[in-house]
Amino acid sequence: MPEAQTAPSFGRYRDAVMLGAGGMGAVYRAVDPSLDRFVAIKVLTQREPKYIERFRREAQVLAKIMHPSIIQIYEIVGSDEDESDPYIVMEYFEGKPLDALIKKGTLPAAQVVNILRQTAEGLKKAHANNVIHRDIKPANIMVADGGDVKILDFGIAKLRDAKKDLTGNTVLGTPYYMSPEQAMGQPIDARTDIYSLGITAFHLLTGKKPFEAKSKVDVMLMQVKTPLPSILEFVPCDVRVVQVVEKMCAKKQSDRYQNCDELIEGLDALPRSLGGRQKETETTQPDMPKVPKASPKASTPPIATPARASAKDRTSSRPSNRPSSRPDVRKPAALLGGNRLVVIGASAGLAVVVIVILAAVLLRGGKSANSGTWRVPSRGWVAAGPPAPSLKMVQQAGGYGNCVFSSKALERGKEDEGTVRNTFSYTEPIYG
Repeated sequence: MPEAQTAPSFGRYRDAVMLGAGGMGAVYRAVDPSLDRFVAIKVLTQREPKYIERFRREAQVLAKIMHPSIIQIYEIVGSDEDESDPYIVMEYFEGKPLDALIKKGTLPAAQVVNILRQTAEGLKKAHANNVIHRDIKPANIMVADGGDVKILDFGIAKLRDAKKDLTGNTVLGTPYYMSPEQAMGQPIDARTDIYSLGITAFHLLTGKKPFEAKSKVDVMLMQVKTPLPSILEFVPCDVRVVQVVEKMCAKKQSDRYQNCDELIEGLDALPRSLGGRQKETETTQPDMPKVPKASPKASTPPIATPARASAKDRTSSRPSNRPSSRPDVRKPAALLGGNRLVVIGASAGLAVVVIVILAAVLLRGGKSANSGTWRVPSRGWVAAGPPAPSLKMVQQAGGYGNCVFSSKALERGKEDEGTVRNTFSYTEPIYG
């Protein structure tokens, strides 16, 4: 019969319960009887000198930083002469790491923005103490049920620039979230953590890592060379949140937010509905609308054709507060006496004819002379490739009426010129 495993002893700390374990060590929850509170105890089971040094560095780094978004350290116990494993006693935080949450599904944009802001506040404090985390990722950020955030694992934090090359085994960090300069062994700074936090945001919003490959080196090369995919390719998202994340993940350090203050300012500029600090206004742009699916038999509403109105109706519908810069068209008419309505009616009729001619040119003539407008099918229209813009980006911008589409996208109805037009509703079905 196997012997029961003896519970570990941690000095004055009692009732230790293991919360998790890995190749480097384990984490326990215990009770500090003198203060009647829970504490977290991180134990190092690897006794190699390099791991012990990293373990001590984490304790030293955490001791320098006091911030609500960073786990606080209470003490480190153990020395080279001790036979027992060294351990760090730190603040106990009841929450879940983001890598566990993302397995259940993507997070709403407002929740992601809240996580970004709190994490940026904690990193701002670390950077002010010349500490670069270097391993920001979902597994190293915990969130409580109430929304509070804690940054974990400063074990590979640096107080000076890294000097390792791309292929070296000692490049520290996680390739999926590693900045280009970090992967190439170039000097790192606060913008390195901002990049990793941006990749983390991308993962939380889409449920996918932006760069994946078979080997770590390939992933690191993608961080350096491959453009960031658009979040809108995976999920609907407010374009302003997309812009913040894309700036965080810029390949060039100079194109990112230069520090956490700038990042926080960008996050606060978002409306409150997205986790920002700005009040909602009528001009606040909503999330990208979801286009409802129409039944196959549903027909597209016809384009309204200008109707010929009577001279009396046209006269009564004119606004009374015309701009002063425009000539008063009533004065020449007054000189004509009884022929006034005839002149007005003839002018309005001519304008209607011109409008009808222009519409016919746009609808039947294909691409205009200045290449500004392209034909699209009246039903079952599809988004074209370059130079036409992304259909989702156009939709995000607030409609379809001023879109530019390639004439090559016209697959349905191209034989019947009457089925093409240049304006259409966002409620219509999308193909492609």
